Amino acid sequence: MGEVVVRTKSELKEAIEAKIDVIFVEGELVGQLKKSKRIATLGVAGLAAIAALAAASPFTMGVSGIVAAGITGMELSALVFVVAVGVAVLLALFKDYEEIEISMTSAKFKRKSSS
Repeated sequence: MGEVVVRTKSELKEAIEAKIDVIFVEGELVGQLKKSKRIATLGVAGLAAIAALAAASPFTMGVSGIVAAGITGMELSALVFVVAVGVAVLLALFKDYEEIEISMTSAKFKRKSSS
C-alpha cells in the first residue's frame, strides 16, 4: 500500500486504518508515540480501565485522568494523546507494525508481513 509521512494524529489514524506499508512519523507526534508505547504492554482490562477513567476526565475536572496516569505510571500528556488518537489505533500500530528507526524527531514503522 505504499509509504506515507504523517505529522498529525488524524494522519496517523488514517494511515493505520488504510494499512499503509511504511509510515514515517515526524515532529511532536514522535515524542507522543514514545510516551504512549507503554500502553501496548497493558492487558485488555487495563486498557479498558484507562479508557474509562480518561473518558470521564472532562466530567471529573481531570481527576480521573490524573488517577489513571498514576495507576499506569504514564504522563498525563501521554494519556491525553491515547484518548485523542484512540486506544484501538495505537494498539494496531504497536501490534501490526514494527518500529524500524526512531530518533528524537522522526520514526519509521513498517507493517508486519501477514505470513
